Amino acid sequence: MAGVRRERRRREETPFVNRHDEMARLAAALERAESHALGAIVILAGIGIMSGNLAARIVAVIVVGVSLIVNFAAIPVYPVWSLVAIAIELLVLWALIVHGRELKT
Repeated sequence: MAGVRRERRRREETPFVNRHDEMARLAAALERAESHALGAIVILAGIGIMSGNLAARIVAVIVVGVSLIVNFAAIPVYPVWSLVAIAIELLVLWALIVHGRELKT
């Protein structure tokens, strides 16, 4: 009986066992942090693009490309929204690549 109690106490002292609610809150907080970080990168890239910065254009092309791939993968789940987002992202990608140098002048 004492061995069972010791084992139960040891499991309760383990950092992540029986803490599903805390882990869910931690995961949600990390998702929000990732979202805010990506939003900050996009805002900084937008400011850089308006000033004619080549590095900002490269970052924007990478972000739009990743978003394009993610929306392509989401077509089975959200077919209409994914196709609309893909069309908009293709236009943005085209504008960044073809007309990006026009902001320097």
